[in-house]
Amino acid sequence: TNSLKSNKNLSNREIEFGKKVLEFIKINPKIINSSKKMSVIEDKKTIEIKFIYDKFQLISKDDWKLIIDIASQKNIFTNEELSNVKYVQNAIIKKDKIKEQAIIKAYESISKLKKFGIVF
Repeated sequence: TNSLKSNKNLSNREIEFGKKVLEFIKINPKIINSSKKMSVIEDKKTIEIKFIYDKFQLISKDDWKLIIDIASQKNIFTNEELSNVKYVQNAIIKKDKIKEQAIIKAYESISKLKKFGIVF
C-alpha cells in the first residue's frame, strides 16, 4: 500500500487485511518462495522499532552528547539527520511520543558512527 511505501501507519482495514494475508501464508508456506521469485522488489532488512527504542533508552546522557559531538565535528550527519537525532534524544528523555520514522532515521544515522567505536 502507499502507507507502507511512505512509512505511515496502517489503517485498521489494512491491518485486518494483512492479518488475513499472514494467515493464508501460514496455511500455504510454499507461496513465499514463489512470490519472491516473481518479485522485482529486493528484500530489505527488517527493523524492530521497539527494540531500537529500548536501546535508545539505555543510551546515557554522556553517550548522546558523544554521538552528537562526533557527528557534528566529523560532518557525518546532514543537518536534517543531526536535528532528528537531537529530537529523538529529547523525546526519549521527556518520554514523549516519537514517530516511528524518526526512530528509524535516528538509528540509520547513528549506525554511520561504527567506525568511531559507537556500536548500536
